Amino acid sequence: MAKGVYKKIDGVYKRLLNSLKQNNHDKTNVVVLYAYNGTGKTRLSKNFEEVMRDKILCYNAFFEDYFYWDNDNINFKIDKTSWVFELVRDQGLNKKIVDNFKEFMDRTIEPDIDIATGVITFKMPGNLEKIKISRGEENIFRWSVFYAIVEESIALLDEKQEDRSTDIFDNKKYIIIDDPVSSMDDNRIITIALKVTKLIVDSKDKFNFLITTHHPLFFNVLFYKNKDNWNKLNFILSKTENELKLTKQTNESPFAYHHTVITEIQDTIKKNALKKYHFNLFRTLLEKTANFLGQSEWKMCLNGITESEDFLKLIDHYSHDKLSELEYNNLMDSQIETFKVVFTSFLSKYSFKERN
Repeated sequence: MAKGVYKKIDGVYKRLLNSLKQNNHDKTNVVVLYAYNGTGKTRLSKNFEEVMRDKILCYNAFFEDYFYWDNDNINFKIDKTSWVFELVRDQGLNKKIVDNFKEFMDRTIEPDIDIATGVITFKMPGNLEKIKISRGEENIFRWSVFYAIVEESIALLDEKQEDRSTDIFDNKKYIIIDDPVSSMDDNRIITIALKVTKLIVDSKDKFNFLITTHHPLFFNVLFYKNKDNWNKLNFILSKTENELKLTKQTNESPFAYHHTVITEIQDTIKKNALKKYHFNLFRTLLEKTANFLGQSEWKMCLNGITESEDFLKLIDHYSHDKLSELEYNNLMDSQIETFKVVFTSFLSKYSFKERN
């Protein structure tokens, strides 16, 4: 890469590093960065790896390169020379990875990991024939591996140092996550964002997090997620011919969040794919609408809407901080119908444009 590009990245890198390092009285520093593809966010994550190698766990395109297909035998493989293979093998993470993959997929593809050889095969239940999964499913598997590694690091760092089964995590201070949602549909993008939130919560004060993405929906979900023990900063990285510009976002996401949420819910209803986390999305939309209208409570946005009483019971139950533990459960037909009636009535009441 040209030396000038390195210099541009270097200034952004130093500013983000300062944000991650700042002392906030035991709060976790969380930096969420949006950048268009080609702006340099993957190069940015590589900067962190190169300069602070012993202190970082990083998910990026270079992590993804540890995995590849043996097309002749329809096997997916982990590079046996990599630290990832050694860690999965030595810590016995295969079951945790498989469980993560199934949870993220919400489908019946069965992965099998031979931790002695690094060979992964995928099959459908009751079928012995190996299958080649899609690009998006590959990315979910890679993310499942990284997620298991971070889970393991959190669990081990909770133990006394002398009791830990490995010292590989002892000096780690930062988690860098660069675009884990490539080639995924919106439902899984939201799922991944919520699970990243869970990692941050579970890590407590063990790590600080830098999360970069080119996907507006992924950015939005993280942008609007806040916890009392977080110090969260949101940035937009843009590039002109001569410079990189890092802009802090302090109030509203640069993306029309309400339009993003409405589109997501409308598309999901059309696909008959509503999940419990859509209650959380709808509640956020109601909160934004109430704030815009100057109403004291978001529930006032549903006044006069048929079936709103039943809906309020459901939304109070499903839209809470442990949502990520519930998001894979299916809704009953009556709950889906209630959601659809109230959502459609809400759009009509406030004259939001409905898509055909």
